[in-house]
Amino acid sequence: TVPNLPKKILISSRIKVNHNRRKAKTMVAYSKIVIAGGGVIGNSISYYLAKRHGASCTIIDPVGIAPAASGKAGGFLAKDWSEGSPIGELMSRSFDLHAEQADDLGAEKIDYRRLEAAAVMMASNGSGRKPAGKKLEGVEWADVNVVGGNILGREDTIAQVHPKKLCEAMWNYSKESVGSKLILGKIAEAITDSDNKRIIGVRLEDGSTVDADALIVACGPWTDGARSWFGSEVEDKMPRMYGIKVTFYSCYFSTMVYFTLNCCYS
Repeated sequence: TVPNLPKKILISSRIKVNHNRRKAKTMVAYSKIVIAGGGVIGNSISYYLAKRHGASCTIIDPVGIAPAASGKAGGFLAKDWSEGSPIGELMSRSFDLHAEQADDLGAEKIDYRRLEAAAVMMASNGSGRKPAGKKLEGVEWADVNVVGGNILGREDTIAQVHPKKLCEAMWNYSKESVGSKLILGKIAEAITDSDNKRIIGVRLEDGSTVDADALIVACGPWTDGARSWFGSEVEDKMPRMYGIKVTFYSCYFSTMVYFTLNCCYS
């Protein structure tokens, strides 16, 4: 039986992952989704909520979209460099998703391109000279004293994207297509119901509140700080969460039970 839920807030727990990006939208089980963190993971979640489920959300970040490493990384993408490892399949899928995003958002808008990668071996005692200039004196140049090299990947397995432009394009899609909102601020507390079992909102440091029935924490290396939002009794029961040690380790809170969304962004 289907419960009487407001708006578009139903999703089947038996829906299987389908890599066909043209499939029909499915509804989501929450109508007031708050995402803490405006980086690549927060924006990816917002983008796919909008694209695949027609669901809006509210992103809360102290700075804005792509504020830290998500806006300053090299954007290097490799399809098979983790092949055979626990994240090999995930990395391959991530590579394919970036290609799909380039098609959907516009490769020129996110500076997406295919390229080759090479390893270059250099002699340490040659007579080659580096370009002059104080700003360049600490740079190791690959065209000086080269003694060999090999190709690490070609255009079918190597790509690059501008991470900040990607985040901004995903956010603009979510904002324009379903009306998602961005709030500049920092969450200080998670608000729960009288039984302390469900999220009903968040309180920001300025004292304002935002209604929520689902809270996704995607704060990168600052994710562990979310433990304090629930008070000492709950905080003590939660494991430490390290955004640096796990590739964009994010958490989802709804009924005070949390699980991880292990997302790979090469």
